[in-house]
Amino acid sequence: MVVVLWIRREVDALSRGPVRVGVLGCGVIGDVYIANLVGHPEDVTVVACADLDLARAEVVAAKHDVPRVLTVNELLRDPEVELVVNLTWPAAHVELNLAALEAGKHVYSEKPLALTLDEARHTLDEAERRGLRLGCAPDTLLADGNQTARRLVDSGEIGAVLDASSWFYATSPGPAARHPAPDFFYQQGAGPLFDMAPYPLSTLVNLLGPIRRAWGRAGRQVDEVVVGEGPRAGERLRVDVPLSYAAMVEFVAGPTAHIVTTWSLPPAGACCRCRSAGRPGHCGRPTRTGSRTPYDCGRALLTATPAWRWRRSIATPRPRPTCAGSACGRWRSRCVRTGRTAAPPRSVITSSKR
Repeated sequence: MVVVLWIRREVDALSRGPVRVGVLGCGVIGDVYIANLVGHPEDVTVVACADLDLARAEVVAAKHDVPRVLTVNELLRDPEVELVVNLTWPAAHVELNLAALEAGKHVYSEKPLALTLDEARHTLDEAERRGLRLGCAPDTLLADGNQTARRLVDSGEIGAVLDASSWFYATSPGPAARHPAPDFFYQQGAGPLFDMAPYPLSTLVNLLGPIRRAWGRAGRQVDEVVVGEGPRAGERLRVDVPLSYAAMVEFVAGPTAHIVTTWSLPPAGACCRCRSAGRPGHCGRPTRTGSRTPYDCGRALLTATPAWRWRRSIATPRPRPTCAGSACGRWRSRCVRTGRTAAPPRSVITSSKR
């Protein structure tokens, strides 16, 4: 399963200037993406945006000074657009990603890249055949918490990794509690598997390498959920996907991981935690969710532990929330422009010995 590919392009950054971006989808997450993209004018320029609801696109464009609002087909055909950022509903990702590639555009897609493995492989093959770059969220691998955890694992600081576990919980009924347009979260292509699991999965793949096999169970506890707030408060939504997943994952390198993700937690808070156990320590990568922004870059923690006590703790300071396509967006865009894998900034590490 492909979770993340970094967008790159073989052009010289100095000779070509900022990458010209067209954004497909101007909903809640589109607004967040564009706000962060326009914050890095030296690397990217948002030249156009599009949405099925042109009025909504006009509002977002006016808010962020995007010069043009286009239809979806107009944006895909626009010669000024070099890179398409696809922020549409999950069920439309494959069709629009392929259409953008066929139009000669590089693509960065919100998760999931596709709804099936065969569709994902076909999309990747098409990008390779055309010599184009294809990337997919989440980009939180570039956050300093994940980068620090990767460095500590690679350096052998915690020893050989034996096991990992991840829990990503949200209180029932999930996004319907607060999201202004939660319908798609409960349709095919979303749910906890496609909306939440990419975060711990991409973290663990980044730390431990490719997956050999996986097995698990899923359950749909309810047939409908109730919208919690806003003008649609009290409206009932049909649930077409499981709301809880539990899986075991075996990595090619040998470690195993236990992953649980659910929107059925009783209302007592939400959390996400990735933890890897090794000899003689463990590396935790917790992420605390907020009331409005469900993911932040969290905090990386290493504790190298003899059998009887902790010996050392190494942690990165919690960075400011930079999710929803904005985590280290500067570095992603530099990969697009230069064709190189840009190195994210290193975290400052403090340690204490006992």
